[in-house]
Amino acid sequence: MKVLGVFGGIGSMMIGAKQQGYEVIGNIEERPMFFTGTFEANFPGAFMVNSIEDLTQEQKEKCKDIDLILGHPKCGSFSSLRHVNETIEDARKELAGNFEKFIGSVNYFKPKFFAIDNLPKSLTEFTYKDWSEKLPDYDIHFEFISNRNYGNVQLRKRLFIIGSRKELGFYFIPSEFENNETLLERISKISPDAPNNQQWKKTDIVEGWYRHEFVKDFVAYKTPEDRITYEEFAKFLKPQKLNKPIVCYNKKQQLTSRIGKFVIDINGMAKTVTGGNTGHHYMFRSDTFMPFTIRERAKIGGCPDDFIFLPNQENEIKPWHNDLIHQTGKFMPVEFTTFLTKQIKDFLEGKRDESTYTKQRLVKSKEEVDENKYLYCKNVGYTNQEKVCEFCGCTAYCKKRKFEERQQVINFEVNNQQ
Repeated sequence: MKVLGVFGGIGSMMIGAKQQGYEVIGNIEERPMFFTGTFEANFPGAFMVNSIEDLTQEQKEKCKDIDLILGHPKCGSFSSLRHVNETIEDARKELAGNFEKFIGSVNYFKPKFFAIDNLPKSLTEFTYKDWSEKLPDYDIHFEFISNRNYGNVQLRKRLFIIGSRKELGFYFIPSEFENNETLLERISKISPDAPNNQQWKKTDIVEGWYRHEFVKDFVAYKTPEDRITYEEFAKFLKPQKLNKPIVCYNKKQQLTSRIGKFVIDINGMAKTVTGGNTGHHYMFRSDTFMPFTIRERAKIGGCPDDFIFLPNQENEIKPWHNDLIHQTGKFMPVEFTTFLTKQIKDFLEGKRDESTYTKQRLVKSKEEVDENKYLYCKNVGYTNQEKVCEFCGCTAYCKKRKFEERQQVINFEVNNQQ
């Protein structure tokens, strides 16, 4: 079976597919931050290009009869960590553009399945109608999942839009479970020989923090000679509330909480590992008050220890390099895509056994997800509608919506009779 990445990043969504026996063909990715050699180093023989137009004839031949396309275009535009200079209108334009490119790739390669990861809010701008009209040959499944309930140590609630060729009659079976693994238990499993596990330089941590804000009692920092020691900086971190945004002074000397910056309780679950404009100095361990190493950040995402992260060859190789922060921050948790690719493989091979699934949905869904599920069922429908409804998890929501619609009809008729 063959899998192709479209907006595949460094290939994190394809790790699980590879473990399930899929052949990773390549990756079509336009974001420069991912062109550092990491993908090619971990998927030997697979190609990486900017667009379909850049494919050679040989690469096009490899892409024939693709079974699955996986992708995770930028979602930060709808995240609470969105860059302050980015407007909602920017988010809408970028989201639509990325989804159009992904859909264009699906229509070009015509895989049996596709899956794309994003945030639930994306459905408020690119709805079930957009997906169904642009991909009429596919059943479109809208799945809201918690990565923790599929074995990851992060909660990381996500929307997966899964497409399956209509003639296949596929239906998704959930299998969430209670997961009590702690962050400390997870990172303690890292092999001593794993790459990218160097500790950060303490001077770089302090310097990095000062480029962004001032710490209480140290607002007079002006020159490198005035820099506080890391030990002094750690004293500032110790009284901070665990897993809550760090409170400090901004450049206007106003006390404020900083979204996305935490002292993480390593005896609990992990906060979402971020990339983008955030840095290593934004997430600290509660036991050492040191930032997580690149390998620890990767392990939180379920990354195997032999997966290597490479910075841009033009830059000096440093463990704290921003390229590696970006790559681990944009790393999609491995556990759910492993589960999904196995389910798809078993389905196509006629080996899927429903009795092996918990059939549970432990995470509370989002209204925008349930609404799109309901409207898709009502206005488009699935090939195997009965089985989809059996496992969809929004029966109560559908009943509520049907009742509301009946009431609207009754009210309309009453008003017309008056």
